[in-house]
Amino acid sequence: MEPEIFLISLWRHECERVFVDKLTNNSDKDKVKGYIHDICLETFTQHEADMIEKFKKENTLYFCDFLREDVKNEEGIVEQLAEKIYEQILSFQELQARCYQLLEDYNAKYTAKKMSLVLFEDAINHLIRVSRIVQTPRSSGLLVGVGGSGKQSLTRLAAEIGR
Repeated sequence: MEPEIFLISLWRHECERVFVDKLTNNSDKDKVKGYIHDICLETFTQHEADMIEKFKKENTLYFCDFLREDVKNEEGIVEQLAEKIYEQILSFQELQARCYQLLEDYNAKYTAKKMSLVLFEDAINHLIRVSRIVQTPRSSGLLVGVGGSGKQSLTRLAAEIGR
């Protein structure tokens, strides 16, 4: 992927995290996403064709800093922590597999508080957002939803990821 397209994707992702995540209804979210898309096309005209192709293929952009794995010895003890690099995820299946692996690590560490979660696309999107909030200094988030929808479990998992 061209570095310019990567930077535009990252800028777009950051705009969505900063602005769209704070909105409460889908029509407002879609409207702001449309504005962001229009600004991309107006500002980065030399990459317009590549951007349109890329953003049509990928409805959602995924960026996170927990894709890399820790180096463990034969007994499963962490010898070297993975470097936290905020990078784009090109495959949802790869991201989902990594999230399940992190959930298994959490369950192995906290046997009394095991969680059996189904990590579908929306849950992983929320996990990415909560992970970002937990790791950003002086940040805050308001998790709203019906009881039993996984807010607390995803927050626990995100907090463990951020250690």
